[in-house]
Amino acid sequence: NLGRILMDQRLRRIVSRPRILDLIAQESVTHAVAAQWVSEADIIDWFFDSVVERKKGDGRRSTVVRLAARLADDFAASLPEDMIDPAEADRVAALHVDRILRVQDGRIAFDHPLLADWSKRQYLVGRQNQIADEVKSQTRRDSPEWHRALTLYSLRLVEQRKDLNSFVSLLRT
Repeated sequence: NLGRILMDQRLRRIVSRPRILDLIAQESVTHAVAAQWVSEADIIDWFFDSVVERKKGDGRRSTVVRLAARLADDFAASLPEDMIDPAEADRVAALHVDRILRVQDGRIAFDHPLLADWSKRQYLVGRQNQIADEVKSQTRRDSPEWHRALTLYSLRLVEQRKDLNSFVSLLRT
């Protein structure tokens, strides 16, 4: 499957980053699934629908996006394990097994910065009705920790939603 995906010129352009290739191999993605991807935005959607949220409503998605926002707002790469709500301990353990989060030396972090950026993008997607307020918050607009997530969110508006008005509105905030 991986060889067939890499032979596809269009897909090679969007899956050539090592962590994305690792995800594809880890999850045994078929060419038929990957052939539906047009951009990184599609890969992010697949990642959250198929990897993060293995079972609908299991709460893993909300755990990941809250953690990403918290780490970004605190300019932190990790946080102590005891700062996680005990009710989320099982989710964090499962996300660690799936190599989304890393638990090491009593601290929790994302396994890779790419996954943190994707999670911050999902945080913004979940707040699309309040996005102007989220972006106007100088904490996020001016923070380098949020720049990639804002870029990915903007690309989603243009590439997937074809919502140029929202994109222009976002630029003006």
